[in-house]
Amino acid sequence: MEYPVHHESHIINPAPLKHKKEALIEFYVDIEGTLIDNLSDTNYLHHNCQNISEYIHKHDGHEYKVNIFTWGWVHRSEIELGLVDNLYKKLNITKEHRGTILVKEDSVNALMEFCPDMPYDRNILMSPGGFGQYGFSKPAIWELMMDAANKFNVLIDDTVNYEIDTQKIKYINPARMKVVIRNNLDKPAELYTPDGCLVGVIKNESAYEDVRRQICLQRLTGYYIMFNGQRIDINSYGDASDYPDGFFSAVIEASGDLLSSSTERESLFRNIEHIYPQPVNPDISDD
Repeated sequence: MEYPVHHESHIINPAPLKHKKEALIEFYVDIEGTLIDNLSDTNYLHHNCQNISEYIHKHDGHEYKVNIFTWGWVHRSEIELGLVDNLYKKLNITKEHRGTILVKEDSVNALMEFCPDMPYDRNILMSPGGFGQYGFSKPAIWELMMDAANKFNVLIDDTVNYEIDTQKIKYINPARMKVVIRNNLDKPAELYTPDGCLVGVIKNESAYEDVRRQICLQRLTGYYIMFNGQRIDINSYGDASDYPDGFFSAVIEASGDLLSSSTERESLFRNIEHIYPQPVNPDISDD
């Protein structure tokens, strides 16, 4: 597939360059699953692109570079400069802020240079899923490649399953770069009396908990709920006979995610605090 290349001169470096000292912030943006669906279809992920563009341009006024960090291209010869140019334009990144392109081969070279005594098989690393066979994630390899001379390094990649922010490094998943209010998380259910008369529709988890409380306090029996065609009996203690998928589970799921994220985040901070012990730079933020 060929991509239209604009006639203006490109500020795209086909080979890795040393980071310029004046760049206070280095952004590294993935392509597949982050900006577009894949390199074959090249359909823009508009929600992600908008989020990424807005986040980057919050840092206008600082010296920064936006680099491409992809494993979709294995060798440098596979880089499609027309596509890269269009991606930069989609993010509204001007020439002076465009950086370099890092492909999978660059990551393999970095790992083997950093760990010359380890028996890594280069052919395995270059193959799909090769890093995973050795227990490496893409964010972990990216962190290994970062130049500590820069004040701030940011990875924006759909493979990021946690977000961490210190003075030197930040991981971001573009799909989670905005907070939205979702008032329709709970699917409604119908409450019935023991003789089958409809009491009403329970529209959210707060209303469901209130129904349970009333049944429990009055020690009522025989009440039941119809949810997605399934009958769920409520005993005199307010307990449900079953909890099918999606049955007023938003709070439970959110609590689990927060607990898991908090534990993982604390573990990550403990692992890197000896490297980056200083607090977050107040002059560089996404506020």
